[in-house]
Amino acid sequence: MESNHSVLKSIEEYDLLNVDFIFEKEHEYFKTTYTCQYNQEYHETRIFEDYGITHDHTKLLSEKAFQDSIRETEIRTGFRFRECDGGYESRLDDNRYDFLFTDEIYVFARFDMGNGHTAVFEVDLDNLKLSRDYDIY
Repeated sequence: MESNHSVLKSIEEYDLLNVDFIFEKEHEYFKTTYTCQYNQEYHETRIFEDYGITHDHTKLLSEKAFQDSIRETEIRTGFRFRECDGGYESRLDDNRYDFLFTDEIYVFARFDMGNGHTAVFEVDLDNLKLSRDYDIY
C-alpha cells in the first residue's frame, strides 16, 4: 500500500481473523476515509485483502458559496440536488497489486432530473461552483 500522507486513525478488530485499519486524509472541504481490511488467513501478494473508501462533505455543504451554486443550478435546470460524492482518489497498481492512495481529487454532485435519471456535475473546489455541463446516468 502506498499512502498519500493519510493518517492512521484506528485499528478495529471485528472478529478473530479480520482487522480494519482506518486511514483518513482531510481537505479543507472534505474528508476521505480509507478502510483497509487485513485477514490473517489471506496469503496473496498484498498485505491488505481489500479496501473501501468513504467521503464526508459536511464542510463543503456548509459553505454558503457552494449552497448558492447548488440553488442556482436547481433554478437553472429544474433538477433537485441529492448529494455530493468523491474526494481523494485511489487505485490498484496493476504491476504490484498495491493499493495506492493518491492526491488526485475528484468531487461531484448528483441531482435528480425527475425522469428516473441522475445528472452529475463536477465540483470546482477553488471557486465552490458546479460545472455548467453534466453527465447523465
